[in-house]
Parts: sequence; structure tokens; C-alpha cells
Amino acid sequence: MNRYALAGIGAAVVAAVVLTVAALQRVPAHADTANASDAFDVRALDRDNFYQVVVPRAQAEGSVDLYSFAPSFPPLWKKIVIPRFEAKYGIKVNFFNTRPVLADQQLIALRALGRTPPADVYFAPGGHMRLYRRAALAADYDLASLLPQASAYPPALLSLTARDGRFVPFHLNQTALAYDSARLSAASVPRDLDALLTWARAHPYQFAFTAPRSGGSGEGMMLAAAYRFMNEPCRKTFADAWRNDADASRWVQTSGCLDEAWQYLRALAKVSVFTNGNADTQNLLANKAVTIGTVWEDGAYTFRREKLLEPTVALTIPQPGMPGSSDVLFVVAGTQHPAAALLLIDFALSRPIQQWKLDEMASRTGRVDINGSTPDTSPARRFMVPESSLNSRLTWPSVSMMTALDRAFDARVAARR
Repeated sequence: MNRYALAGIGAAVVAAVVLTVAALQRVPAHADTANASDAFDVRALDRDNFYQVVVPRAQAEGSVDLYSFAPSFPPLWKKIVIPRFEAKYGIKVNFFNTRPVLADQQLIALRALGRTPPADVYFAPGGHMRLYRRAALAADYDLASLLPQASAYPPALLSLTARDGRFVPFHLNQTALAYDSARLSAASVPRDLDALLTWARAHPYQFAFTAPRSGGSGEGMMLAAAYRFMNEPCRKTFADAWRNDADASRWVQTSGCLDEAWQYLRALAKVSVFTNGNADTQNLLANKAVTIGTVWEDGAYTFRREKLLEPTVALTIPQPGMPGSSDVLFVVAGTQHPAAALLLIDFALSRPIQQWKLDEMASRTGRVDINGSTPDTSPARRFMVPESSLNSRLTWPSVSMMTALDRAFDARVAARR
């Protein structure tokens, strides 16, 4: 079964299993999501009248509930976004740090039952957008066209994340390799995947490979190898919108497109340390137990900012690249606070929030008035991978394809080390 979908299981059964007691207490017993926001006519909205219409309505609603999936983001929401938003508009924000594997199932189950969701806004993984579209989790609001702050984002990025307008990019993520520059000179840093394998063989167990099932940075390494060794027809099929776990698994197992990638990854795995998560990899780097490891750009900087990584740790992206994508904000379908939800998302996209996020968290932004227009003076921006290294940025496939890849990795790589 898909890790995130509910196929083959009755929605009521899943809801009973997945929902926490606290969530159930917050869900009205007989709420009808179809009528949740009938009084709010979003068709009358545009960027010009947005604040005039939305602010008083949002203030009348009085509160907004926010789900956030990323482990490193609670300080941004709790210390920056929420206090500033509440001070400006007088609207209470209820924040919930959640795991997407649970939050997705919870929201899908409640949607199927026709009940009011416990979240109005969801900061969610961009790789799950196909799932959210299929489950009709996002309210039918064209955020890219409605939100005044969205005008500062390039149309190409908005179309990539929005497509039907329901999702907007909040955080641009990037996988990379972190290395200890005190132990590895700049000239010795592997510049491509072939050089990485050569280096790892010459320095056994000095490369930390986050197990793909346990951390996205390991999935990034697996995808880098997949893209490196696939031919163009295979890449095109690989990137299709796979929606069925069985079909994706069949393609991964029988197409032959990944055979060279599995061969490369097995060779790398034999001389690497496998870890149980992104944090475990970074802890090995901090303790100088390894020299290079798979990381998320912003996650590694969070460790460095908290002095859990030495200042000598730096980042690199081996050619032909490693994947990055956009994590998104959207209004949850059936929300009881549609205006407050729209206002909070617009506020989160604003320049002060995005600038703070970039400078303090190494969290990339899509705003054109920030990218390339301000000097790289903050410690975070000096730590990040140079923009010139992102020209070959790779993209993530569908959730079904990633599920199939993770399972195949376990069988073809991890089990054969």
C-alpha cells in the first residue's frame, strides 16, 4: 500500500486508527465540509481588493489552525511568523508540528467522511502534491493569482508548484553532500559521482549514506545515481505522474532503466556507513567519525547554527546534480477559516519572512526581489551551495515512484552490502 494514501482501506477505519484523541476533540461531530465556507465568495477576490476584502473577514473568523511538517521549522513559525502575524492582524494562530505520514492520512480520512479538518493551512512536502490533488485536500483557490505576495514569485516557479493554483512555494529545499573541510581540502572534494565512488573506496567508511527510507537526503543520493545512469527515454518515463504503487514498482523492477544505478549504489554502499536518519549522518560528521555525508542544505545549517556541526563543515553538489524541490502551503479543503488561511499564507510569502528564513535558516526562497539581489552577508547564505551549482538541479518523482524506489533500494542495495 502507498505509504500516504488510503487505497483499499475504509476511510472510517483509517480515521479511527490514525486520529489522535486531541484531533478528534477538535473535529465537530457532524460538520459538513461542503458548506464550510459557502459565505466566502473567493470568486470576488483579486490581488487589488485582497486585503480590503480578506482582512475584516479573517479578523471576524478570529483564528487559524496551521499544520507544519518540517522538523526544523517550528522556530520560524513560533518565533517569527506567528507573533508578527498575530500582532499585525489580531488573529490567533494555533500551531501543530506534525508528520506527513500521519497528517496526510488524517486529513484524507476526514475529507472522505465529510468532516471539518483540524487544519486550515498545511505546510506540506511538495512531493506529495499529486496525492493532495487526487484526494481533493486543497481548497479550490487559485493562490498564485489571488495572493498579492505571489506577484513577487516567478511565473515558472508558480506554475511548477501550483499548476491548478492551489499550492504556492514556501520553502525551496536542496539535498547536498556535507564534508569536513579541515580533513578534506577543496581540491580533493569529489566533483561527480564517479569521483565520489573512487574517493569512498580509497577512504572506507568515511562516507555516511542516510538510508533512503530513513531520510530524504539519502533518497536524494539514490535519485542522483538514478538520473546519472538512466538514458533520456528512461528519465522521461521515470518522471511521469505515477499514481499507482503496483505500476511504479513493476516499472522499477522490470524496465532495466535502473540496473546501472543499483550497481553503482551497491558499490558505494559496500564502503559506506549507513545511518538511520539525516540527524544521525550529521552527528557522525560532528563527531568526525566520517568525512562526507548526505544532508539537506537547511537541515545541516540548523545543526551548524546550534553549534552541533563544526564551522569547518561545508557543502557540495556532485555532478550531474542532486534533487531539490519546493515545499508548499495550501488552504485545506473544508476549512472553517478560509479568509484567515489565505491571509496567513500571503503573510508567510512576504519579503520580511522569506528574508529571515533565508538568512537565518538557509531556507531558499523563490522571491525575485531576494534571489540574486541582496549580498550574501549572512552566515547561512555563505554556508549554502552556490547558485551556480544548482543549474542541474534534479526533481523528485511521484510518491508512488519514491515508494517503489525505496523498496527496491532495500532489496537491491541494502540487503546486498
